[in-house]
Amino acid sequence: MAVRIANIRDTLIEKIAYVRNKDRKTLESEIKAKGDLEVDSKVGQAVVGYLEMALKSEGLIRVEDQTKENLTSLKGLERMFERRLQETRGDADG
Repeated sequence: MAVRIANIRDTLIEKIAYVRNKDRKTLESEIKAKGDLEVDSKVGQAVVGYLEMALKSEGLIRVEDQTKENLTSLKGLERMFERRLQETRGDADG
């Protein structure tokens, strides 16, 4: 059974901070100032891997999901995970 994370956004921020080797407060300040957080696509891919492991759901994010639009911002990563998690929950319910 996959682990569920209550707040994907908080977990994504935590993982981005880890990959960037930055303080979470620094990232939160940037998000507050800009409304989003830009990330390099390679950082986005690393974060996807870390979060899939945390969810115990390797393969949740598909290759076709890993577009520049999805991987290069906090909002894009969040939408991508929320969409796939909703699909997974739908499969489990159905």
